[in-house]
Amino acid sequence: MTSSIMRLLRALLIGFAAVALALGYWQVLRAPQLVVRADNPRRVQAERQVQRGRLLDRNGAVLAYSLPRRDPDNKMVFQRHYAERAAAHLVGYYSLRYGTGGCEAVFDPILRGERTLLQALLHRPQRGADVTLSAHLAAMRVADAALEGHIGALVALDITNGEILAMVSHPSYDPNRLEAQWEDLVADPAAPLLNRATQGLYPVGDLARWVGLAGLLRPPARLHPHAPHCTARQRGTAAGLQQQGDRTRSGGHPAAYGAFCRGSSGRRSDARAHAGSA
Repeated sequence: MTSSIMRLLRALLIGFAAVALALGYWQVLRAPQLVVRADNPRRVQAERQVQRGRLLDRNGAVLAYSLPRRDPDNKMVFQRHYAERAAAHLVGYYSLRYGTGGCEAVFDPILRGERTLLQALLHRPQRGADVTLSAHLAAMRVADAALEGHIGALVALDITNGEILAMVSHPSYDPNRLEAQWEDLVADPAAPLLNRATQGLYPVGDLARWVGLAGLLRPPARLHPHAPHCTARQRGTAAGLQQQGDRTRSGGHPAAYGAFCRGSSGRRSDARAHAGSA
């Protein structure tokens, strides 16, 4: 009788030890991996309770904000709302299913913030900070109207400091209906989710000419020995740019604007001329 009780006691102790080891393994050693799993319902619920900060334009106009509501379990959760469709590609989107894009992704650590100990003890929602962009809402609306019915992108910059005043891409989409329309947006051959201002790849075209001409502003410039003669159109363009240089540049070398081609007057060709040391 005593031996049977001892065997039962040992079996119970071994069982308790196995349970304790399993709990320690899953709750301590594997806890970091379990927390970040995409299918972790606690992570999804915690993410829904984060009150993300607002995205504002340079004048304080609200572009994106979080609206509180009650879920079926009567818990307070927040839903992201976008106030201006013209800023869709600049602002981006925030979705529990499809992640983040645009400024929502770039400034995500600031917008979501960090949960403090006081918030955890008082069961208060995690609150992020607001982010003010350099964009101008009025300029965004004008750019959006100008691109209506076209495929392309429009970017307006402040040339004094490089700030982006407007960034619009067409075709566009409604970020408030992103999850409902995701499959259609992805399958659309016009690619409305593509931000053509930052993700599009386009040939440089005639802008490459100005890269070469910039070198002519740094004299002395020397002529390639096989430079061709100019056409009448090239000579006219050179003369016009030279006049513009004389009018707009002081203390520089405006004559370099006209040294693009070599015709009867000895001007240089923009196809062959390049800047170099004497």
